[in-house]
Amino acid sequence: MDKEKAERIIKIVNWVRYIILAVFLTFVFVALSKAQTTHDFGVWYSAGMEKKISADWKAGIGMELRTKHRREYIDRWKLDIHSMYRIHRHFKLGAAYEFHIKNQTTGGETVSLLHHRFMADVVPSVSVSSWLKLSLRERYQYTYRMAKDDMDARHEHHLRSRIPSRQFTLSDVLLSEAHG
Repeated sequence: MDKEKAERIIKIVNWVRYIILAVFLTFVFVALSKAQTTHDFGVWYSAGMEKKISADWKAGIGMELRTKHRREYIDRWKLDIHSMYRIHRHFKLGAAYEFHIKNQTTGGETVSLLHHRFMADVVPSVSVSSWLKLSLRERYQYTYRMAKDDMDARHEHHLRSRIPSRQFTLSDVLLSEAHG
């Protein structure tokens, strides 16, 4: 490797270090600003499986259990089914259904509320280089909480945006720059 390539790799490594530091500090700041003031401890357990139906289509199921109050209380459990279809190499469409049982305590009494949630996703993406792919997930989410006792049924509509993460290592960056 000649000196020019080595200097270029060092510059990239330093640039990546500053970005990682900035992202880390941002997450620390957000975590500290949103920290809970209680000493409650809960755990989220989840399991799922996904099946690739074809080169462009995958589907899966999943389950989740959330606990509260030092794991003595089940806060919520969820069962879901989801699917994602790639209609173009830079564009995916997805759909999902979730069934929730969420426990809510009001006035010392715990009530189990049933929720149905439907989601539709649109995911455009673009490859910037061999190690960097940018994508944006736009999600429409509809939740229906069924009526129970003195609680009325409730409908909620949300639009949610997310930049999905891609895990890569520093060696991915170095190798792509050394070969590029």
